Amino acid sequence: VHIFHFDKVRSELWVKVDRKLVIINTNNPNQYHFLPGETQSMRFTVDTLSTGEVVKIYGCPWWYDEGIEIWEKNGYGEWQSKMLTHVADEPLPKVSQLIIQNDSILWLLSTDGLWKLNINTPNTLKKIPQTGIVTESTKLNIIRGELINNNHLFLAASTIGVALLDIK
Repeated sequence: VHIFHFDKVRSELWVKVDRKLVIINTNNPNQYHFLPGETQSMRFTVDTLSTGEVVKIYGCPWWYDEGIEIWEKNGYGEWQSKMLTHVADEPLPKVSQLIIQNDSILWLLSTDGLWKLNINTPNTLKKIPQTGIVTESTKLNIIRGELINNNHLFLAASTIGVALLDIK
């Protein structure tokens, strides 16, 4: 069981149980529903509106597969998922965490370094050079990260400990 989001407005807890995503009403835990399909993702990042409504869920299946899993509602208001494994013929790495900077920029943290993806212009995937973070001969195996004031990424990597990266 993995809890990955709490919607305070709707009092809903978003949980991964085995290979299923479940939304539980915290006011009445007997009220819950499963999202259709299965997931292989291990970590999730939730994109919400200013009202708190969940509009997208990004999953990272790095233990099992490359790329990212994207959950969003279709035209009928039903949740569905798709895998994004390539951008402009470039394969995505095994993403261990995804950080949302704004409506268009996603940061992909991986065992192969740091990637910047413009989700609104899918042909814009850019691997960030390791210069200034580590030497080129060191593999930048990023485990976790945090966006700070939209100007910096705080990165934790098994090879270097922690680093602060200016992304302005």
